[in-house]
Formats: sequence, structure tokens, C-alpha cells
Amino acid sequence: MQKSNDPFFQGPGYNKVFFLGHLRHAPELRRTPRGTEVCTFPLVVPGASRQGKGVQSGDLEIEVVVFGALADYCHGVLTTATHVFVEGSLVQRRWKNAAGVSESKYEVVAQTVRPCGDRRAPGDR
Repeated sequence: MQKSNDPFFQGPGYNKVFFLGHLRHAPELRRTPRGTEVCTFPLVVPGASRQGKGVQSGDLEIEVVVFGALADYCHGVLTTATHVFVEGSLVQRRWKNAAGVSESKYEVVAQTVRPCGDRRAPGDR
């Protein structure tokens, strides 16, 4: 493979993602041992072809993690099926399970979460 001469591809990487979807269930709020609020929720991004209600096989389900004041906001405002815009970065968590096997999971750490009006997931209107 030939190396690119484009300076964009020679510098450090860029990690930014944008999603528009709906919450599969209500957000969960917890606190770290130091007291930082952490809110998590599954975001369903509809696939290209959709038939019927609920999550479809072509849909993408992404775990979203939010920290601090934005976590409090999300927990207080978002509900199941709320349509939202999420901007953040993609991270991979790695750990070993009880059997000592390495596991990993990709999540979006959100910097922006904006409800999109009163729109609901398809079939929930």
C-alpha cells in the first residue's frame, strides 16, 4: 500500500462521532467513588431498511456514556424512545472477566446530547 502525501493522514488521528437515534430504555445514573455523575443509555440508530416496530436486525445499538453535569441533565430529561442527537468520541473498554478471559466493548463518550423535539421511535407514536 502506498503512503499518502496528504498531511491530514500523516498527523495524529481524529476521533469524533455523530449519531441521531432514540433511547432503547431510560438512562441509568450512578456516581464514581469520587462523586462524579455517570449516565449511560443505549442509543438505537435505525438501519437503512426498516419494517415494523422495535429494534430491527439492521439497526445499530450503541452504548452512550455521559459524565458530570451533562449526565445529570440526561438522566433528568431523557426517557425511553426519546429521539436524540449525540456527539462524542468512540472508546474501547477492555477488561478480564471472572474466568480471566479478555473482553472489550466500544462505547461513545458523549460531549453533546440534544433531544430532538418530541419525536419518538418508530411505532411508539
